[in-house]
Amino acid sequence: MNIIQNDKIVSSTYFDVTAYTKPEYQITLTPDKKAIFIGESTDIQLDTTFFEGTPVPNLDLEVSDNSYPAISQQLTTNEQGEARFTYLDDTTSCSDDNYCSLFRTEYRRANPVNEELADITGSTSIHIARSSVGAADITADRDNIRAELKQVDLNKVAELPYVYGRADVWRGPAANARANILIEEVIHDRIETGQEYDPLTKTVQPTYRYETRYETVSQEDFRSNDQGVIELNPELKANLSYRVTFTIYDD
Repeated sequence: MNIIQNDKIVSSTYFDVTAYTKPEYQITLTPDKKAIFIGESTDIQLDTTFFEGTPVPNLDLEVSDNSYPAISQQLTTNEQGEARFTYLDDTTSCSDDNYCSLFRTEYRRANPVNEELADITGSTSIHIARSSVGAADITADRDNIRAELKQVDLNKVAELPYVYGRADVWRGPAANARANILIEEVIHDRIETGQEYDPLTKTVQPTYRYETRYETVSQEDFRSNDQGVIELNPELKANLSYRVTFTIYDD
C-alpha cells in the first residue's frame, strides 16, 4: 500500500493476509467464591464447550497457577464437558518482613494437554484477604498517629477485577480490634571503608558506606474505639526519621 503525492511515493506499508483458524472450543473457569479469607478454600468449575454450545467430553487439561515455575495438575472433562477442582489457600506468612498487603490475588489457567490448531486457554482469579480487619486509613506525624480500622466485606472484594489500595472493600468500623504499633528511629551509620585520592584537591580523602538500622522508641498494643479508630500522641524529636509499623490482629 502506497501513499502518493504529486506522483511521488511519500509513504508505504504492507500487510499479510492469512487464513484465520478459529478455536474449536472454549474453556471457562468459574470459582464458587471469588474472594476468600486466608486458609479457606473454594471449588472451581471448569466447563468446555464447542462454539455451538455442545460440551467437549473426555478432554485432557492442564491447570496451572501463577507461580514460577508453575505448579500444575491434570484433569479430564466428563461427558458433560465439565470438571471441578479445589483451590486451598495454605499461606502461613507474609513474603515481606516490612510490608504485608491485606489482599493478594491467585490465578488459575487451564490449557489442553494435546497440541491444538489454535491457542485455547481459560483463566480465572481469586482474591485472598489476610484478615477480616484492615486499615482503611493511616496517618502518621511527629505528634499524632491515627489508624481507622474497618471490617473486610468479601462480597465487595469479589466484585473487583483486582484489589487496589483505595478500593472500597469495607462494611463498617472494626470496634475493639487489636493492633500493635511499633515506632522506630531510622539511623544511618557512616562507616569508613578506606581512602581515595581526590585529583581536584590533590589530597587523600576517606571513603564511607552507610548502614541503616532501626532503634525501638516504643511498642504497644492498642484497642480501637467504637468507631474503629486508634490514636496516640507520641513525643518524637524533630529533624529525625522514624518508621511506624502497624500490625493488625484478626482475633
